[in-house]
Amino acid sequence: MLGEKYYGTDLFEVLPYYFDYWAHFVTPSIKRENAVMLARLEIERFVNLKICNELNLPPPRDETTDEYLDRLVYTYNASIYKLRKVIQLCKM
Repeated sequence: MLGEKYYGTDLFEVLPYYFDYWAHFVTPSIKRENAVMLARLEIERFVNLKICNELNLPPPRDETTDEYLDRLVYTYNASIYKLRKVIQLCKM
């Protein structure tokens, strides 16, 4: 859900705001920087799965979107044009 809602948004602005807001009510069990990193990983997981499903390509491993795209292009000869088009769909 996080990936779908905030893909394409600058998380360094959105997430710290919400983190600080909720910190007024509960004591965070994680540092703000770690929360932003985890959110970024969740968004990249969403993008990787979207690419995989839309283009019927091999599933992502535990990797960033850049690493996944590199692997698809260099190992599976995936079309960069098609990959970019799917990424644009994620932003809608």
